[in-house]
Amino acid sequence: MRFTVRGRNIDVEPQPFILSSLILGWASFYFFSTLQQPDVGPKSVLFIKPLVLLLGISYVFVIFSCLKISPAVEKPGMEEAQKKDISRDYRRFVFVLSLVVYAAAITFFGYLIPSVLFMSFVCYYLGLRKVWLLALLAIGVPLVLSVVFKYILGIPLPILPSWELLL
Repeated sequence: MRFTVRGRNIDVEPQPFILSSLILGWASFYFFSTLQQPDVGPKSVLFIKPLVLLLGISYVFVIFSCLKISPAVEKPGMEEAQKKDISRDYRRFVFVLSLVVYAAAITFFGYLIPSVLFMSFVCYYLGLRKVWLLALLAIGVPLVLSVVFKYILGIPLPILPSWELLL
């Protein structure tokens, strides 16, 4: 989104602003709703309070990074740059949509199968065309991450589908 104030162009990129507003809003809602619970109250927000404060501080930096101020002088080739911005927005939309599908697929098909498909799609979409490297990354990264989560961090992941959810 672009507008002009006092001879300066102000470009605002709305996606990071909207996403960070949603994250900060959710974290603030969680923090304040937890404070109001009589049985747990302020003792339960010892971890969430610093997180909300850090999110609030980083929110300021996100807002400033979304604003780009430049002189209002039109430069040659500005239309081509705007067309590139539109194509970049399309790529962002496809990537965000693939993340949503990936998150939903993990619920039904476990971690390994959706991760391999997601890594394959994203690597191919970003321009990786060597089949051996595509296969290595798509299979290797989810396997390494599952080992890290299970054995180093001690967090169990649902590796394969749990068909009980569907029944």
